[in-house]
Amino acid sequence: MILRICVVMVAAAAAVAPLPPWWVERVYSTSIYPAIQRTITPLSNLVPLALLDVAVAMLLAAIVVLSVRRVRRSGVLAGMVRGAVVALTWSAVFYLWFFALWGLNYRRVPLTARLDYDGARVTPEAVASFTGAAVGIVNREYSAAHASRNAASRASTGPSPGRTWSSSEAAGWRRRAARPAWRCE
Repeated sequence: MILRICVVMVAAAAAVAPLPPWWVERVYSTSIYPAIQRTITPLSNLVPLALLDVAVAMLLAAIVVLSVRRVRRSGVLAGMVRGAVVALTWSAVFYLWFFALWGLNYRRVPLTARLDYDGARVTPEAVASFTGAAVGIVNREYSAAHASRNAASRASTGPSPGRTWSSSEAAGWRRRAARPAWRCE
C-alpha cells in the first residue's frame, strides 16, 4: 500500500510541480527525449494506429474487468473502494509513463522566447518578401533537387521539369500570403 501511495504522490507532484525551464530545455529536450524518440518512433511506425490510444483502451478495460471481479468477490463497497485504489494507482503509473516519454515537451520554453521573434515584424510586406525569397530559392534549387528522379515519378504539384514558377504564379502566392486569415498579435 505504501508503494501505491508513493506512486500517486509522485504523479501528483509531477503534474503540478514546476521544473526549471533550463532543465527541461537542456536535459530533457536535447538529451533524454531524442534518445527516447529514436527508440520508440521506429517501433510505433510499424503499426497503423497510435499505441498510446491502445494502451489507454487496454488500461480502461483492465480496470473495468478487475473492478467487476473485486465487487463480485468482496461486495459492492469493498470492491468499489479497492477498484478505485487500483484505478488511481494505474492511472498514476500511466501518467508518469506519459510524462517521461512525452509530457515534459509541454513544459518547454515557447519558441517565441527562444528565438529572435517580434510579432511587429510580421507584416504583409515582410510575408510577401519572405515568400518571394522562398520561391526564388525553390526555383534556383529545383533542377538540382530533381535531377536524379525519373520523369514519370515527378509530382504534378510543382512546376514542370526544367520550368520555374512564373512571376504570375509567384505573385499569386505573395498576394495570398500577404492577407492571412489569422493574425499573430
